[in-house]
Amino acid sequence: MHIRSVDEVIRFPEDIPRVPGAPLFVMRVINLRGKAIPLIDQRTRFDTPSIQQSAKSRAIVLTLGRLQAGFVVDEVSEVKAISSSALSEAPDLSSTEADVFDRVAHIEQDGRMILLIDPQELLTGAEQDVIAAIGDGETRTVRA
Repeated sequence: MHIRSVDEVIRFPEDIPRVPGAPLFVMRVINLRGKAIPLIDQRTRFDTPSIQQSAKSRAIVLTLGRLQAGFVVDEVSEVKAISSSALSEAPDLSSTEADVFDRVAHIEQDGRMILLIDPQELLTGAEQDVIAAIGDGETRTVRA
């Protein structure tokens, strides 16, 4: 994911209850400087096993069009500058969930390859509408 896509990285808040009636992938809604920010659990969206949140858990806050949301990650280990010459297109993966990966970064010095996420593909249009309603305080219209 390009660093310009990221608004900020925050610690995962532990003591905030779930929003009644919100989709299961909306873990919580937090107040971030006076604005309601839904926290999205990508593990639930992609039907992968959930894990216990830890002290390393973070939320990467992104703006996607008119929507601002936090995407919960296990940890953030580094922010790395990558030259454009080290980037290539992601391989065509068979799953529709794999559309979130748009490029591959080749890190020569340690032999790693990193799949890069296209933030605009993290939520479907319908999911964005539901999340926007939650962020606007319209949770009474949201049904699981």
